[in-house]
Amino acid sequence: MMRNKESVFWLKSGLVDKKDMISAEITPGDVKNTQQEWQLLARPLGELFSELKKTGGIIDSPLKLADELQTVFAKKHDFPTSAKVLLKEDNLLPVAGSIKARGGIFAVCKLAIGLAEEEGILLGNNYAKLTAREVRQFFSDYSLEVASTGNLGLSVGLTGRALGFQVKVHMSRDARNWKKELLRKEGAKVIEYEGDYGEAISTSRELANQQEKSIFIDDENSPLLFLGYSTAAFYLAQQLKGIEKDFSNSSAPIFVYLPCGVGGAPGGIAYGLKYIFGRRVFPIIVEPVTCPAVTEALIAEYCQGEEEKNELLARIKKGKSDHDTLADGLAVRKPSKLVLNNAGNLFAGAMTIAEKDILSSLKLLADISNVRVEPSAAAGVLGPIRLKQYLNKIPGSKMIDSFARNLVDSYHIIWLTGGKLLPEKEWQQYYQQANSYLQE
Repeated sequence: MMRNKESVFWLKSGLVDKKDMISAEITPGDVKNTQQEWQLLARPLGELFSELKKTGGIIDSPLKLADELQTVFAKKHDFPTSAKVLLKEDNLLPVAGSIKARGGIFAVCKLAIGLAEEEGILLGNNYAKLTAREVRQFFSDYSLEVASTGNLGLSVGLTGRALGFQVKVHMSRDARNWKKELLRKEGAKVIEYEGDYGEAISTSRELANQQEKSIFIDDENSPLLFLGYSTAAFYLAQQLKGIEKDFSNSSAPIFVYLPCGVGGAPGGIAYGLKYIFGRRVFPIIVEPVTCPAVTEALIAEYCQGEEEKNELLARIKKGKSDHDTLADGLAVRKPSKLVLNNAGNLFAGAMTIAEKDILSSLKLLADISNVRVEPSAAAGVLGPIRLKQYLNKIPGSKMIDSFARNLVDSYHIIWLTGGKLLPEKEWQQYYQQANSYLQE
């Protein structure tokens, strides 16, 4: 039987508004500029990938009301029926089939633009030339390298190969074989490591730096990845307006549950969310109990009560002993410093989740919503329930002010992160594993 390690839930004291976006390398203006860059990239992306032709080159995913999930929460956990539970389906993002599509595609394209401009190939904002045969031939002299547990490797690999780059993906022991095979099929070179993600990224970073025409896309330290993720907030804002006519005039709190590895994707998204929604939004990261890298860092930095901090850190330390998890995309040992420096203060809180709950959430999504995702993507499903339990336990707390404490008029966005490319056989194995475990 899987060990049911103790999980934690924590909310930071006080509110964070748009004015509090004081960061080291990223500025709010960068987010706006990134959105404009995406618009310029729409045409070449539509030419590179057939599935983007029908979207006009736009990379976004559906946002849908999870009425069935809401009903389960209400019946089993007395969750307010008036609160809205939604799924942000980045598991359906085009090209790479995961949240990493946003960052990986943007980073690869911006690096390609930079190289081309150095050669005098591109003029002004005419990004359409990226797809020209002679430009792709020029890119073939360069190698893009990235370390990944899987999904970032797919995002960088598929985009890099489409533009003509050589690609090397350094994959840790946690990476699934089907992701390696898909990359190889597209012409990328996959370098496998017996160790974990920490070994893969440190070794690959060093190797890439030794090669003259090798460009390393650093998941722990890339502003381009961070900014690529951040613009998800613009699309989310429009989708929420479509779901709720008076959404813009409402002050109802928005809780967002973001599965987290080193923190790049949730950090970028949290930054964009604060840029758009200010104090109204509460980004909460979700990690496996065995890999609480960002959770531990946030509690150590922002938890104000020494007694609570020490108790939480002790529980976290006990739970992370083996770092093994089915949620391969979240299997990391340390957080991104870039994310902590630029978005650490923007996270409203953090939670860790046991393997049994990841599996039960995967099964729940499939059974009641017909949504099939990777284990990593299911990590945030129980976020609304964990939040309610936490608030019930600490009445009168100053963690968040009165308007956010009233969950009756609130939005809860469960961010799904990967699954579109998951082979049926692989998913069935996860589903059967969930069934077997829940029957024990």
